[in-house]
Amino acid sequence: MDWGIVAGGALAVAGGALTIVGGIVADLMKDRRVDSREAAARSAKKAAERDAFQRETLTGLQDALTEWARALMEAHGLYRKSAHSNGSWETRSRLPDELSERMMGLQRRISLLRSRVLDDEERRLVDSATSTAFYALLGSTEEAAAEAADHVKPMLVDRKSTRLNS
Repeated sequence: MDWGIVAGGALAVAGGALTIVGGIVADLMKDRRVDSREAAARSAKKAAERDAFQRETLTGLQDALTEWARALMEAHGLYRKSAHSNGSWETRSRLPDELSERMMGLQRRISLLRSRVLDDEERRLVDSATSTAFYALLGSTEEAAAEAADHVKPMLVDRKSTRLNS
């Protein structure tokens, strides 16, 4: 038996096996890089979709708050007019059904949109604005209601009830 031929054949087989193993390892590394890039792309797409959803939600919330502030100021004006004609703030008339229903619908819309906001500070700003604004209707005196109404007016002027432009 010629050991040179055997050794040459063994080297040829070993070289072929190393080539195959090397190819498999290279393919696995390539697959990992591809998987990593695909995962990064999926993550970026998901973040972009989340950001777009938040922008849409905040825009809808801003619009709902503005509409609600307008309705609230309309109701406040009707209450003041009623209080003046009836002689006291405590004897003001009930709001017209259409206005009352519009305000309730807007409050539901605000609540729904607020629940979709991810930023805790944004939600606190909405809560603060709406609770303060309620005093424009529920204030125990006309002066207290007028003071609360003064806090609602900026929502109408600059349409910035939240930090939307951030």
